[in-house]
Amino acid sequence: MKVVSTRLVSLAQRSVAAIEYVVEAIDEFTRVTVQSELVANEDLPQTSGDPRVAAVLDNPLEAVEQDSSERRAMLMHRTRASGLMMSAVMDHEIDVPGRVEFDTETRPDLARTTVICGLRPGQRLRIVKYLAYGWSSLRSRPALRDQAVAALTSARYSGWQGLLDAQRKYLDEFWDSADVEVEGDPVIQQAVRFGLFHILQASARAEVRAIPGKGLTGSGYDGHAFWDTEGFVLPVLTYTAPHAAADALRWRAATLDLARERAAVLDLQGAAFPWRTIRGQECSGTGRPARRPFTSTPTSQRRSSATASSPATSRWRKSAAWRC
Repeated sequence: MKVVSTRLVSLAQRSVAAIEYVVEAIDEFTRVTVQSELVANEDLPQTSGDPRVAAVLDNPLEAVEQDSSERRAMLMHRTRASGLMMSAVMDHEIDVPGRVEFDTETRPDLARTTVICGLRPGQRLRIVKYLAYGWSSLRSRPALRDQAVAALTSARYSGWQGLLDAQRKYLDEFWDSADVEVEGDPVIQQAVRFGLFHILQASARAEVRAIPGKGLTGSGYDGHAFWDTEGFVLPVLTYTAPHAAADALRWRAATLDLARERAAVLDLQGAAFPWRTIRGQECSGTGRPARRPFTSTPTSQRRSSATASSPATSRWRKSAAWRC
């Protein structure tokens, strides 16, 4: 049996992702069962003991609504502490010769579509899973549900090939203006392009929302945005995706009132932006950043090598230069 999976998170359409899953029988008749799921409050192992990196939360989401019909399912949840609501919906295209059975079930924290069929050698089962999502702290439950369903309907209208074509066009335009070519070292060349791609996918559809640490590369930092985004992320976006840089600045400006409130709490004038945040409030509940309002990191920890020209100046930068 041969399995090929292709997935994308759309850069061209808001709040849309899709997966193509193809199963092919090779040598003999094969009965195939495929389960497609949406899961909330999933048990995840703790990957770090540093509370600033990640937190293991015990069922942080409470179920608000769930629904299903044939190949489609929807889950809606609310965060217990902050009250943010989120909606996720999935739908499927199923293509297979001969008989196929499918069923969709929903529970408060789980939606599952199960597909069962039999394949003779050379026959293929092809499933395209369309996903859409939305979240808000202000919109009503019906409005949030409608937002996710509308995004899903748009994805279905585009179809798998349409989503691929739009993704290719978007990325071709990005690389035409943003690519950095490194001669003589293909490993470094790949690393540079890998980094550029991850910065793009974390920010391209942020749309006046925070750009999270680690982007879409993992669950570390729990989706928080950090105080130094403007110093480390925006310079790259300014040259490669200026619309994303502008959106990031608009988001930061939108949190200014909260930063002023925090400065007042700390008995400071002006504004004190948080070490890490989701909506603008300080979210570092433990660890060094929570115990004091500011932190400093040696420049030598931020750079792999000193930028000064002389050894003496280089030693000074490594021992005495601090970025606040």
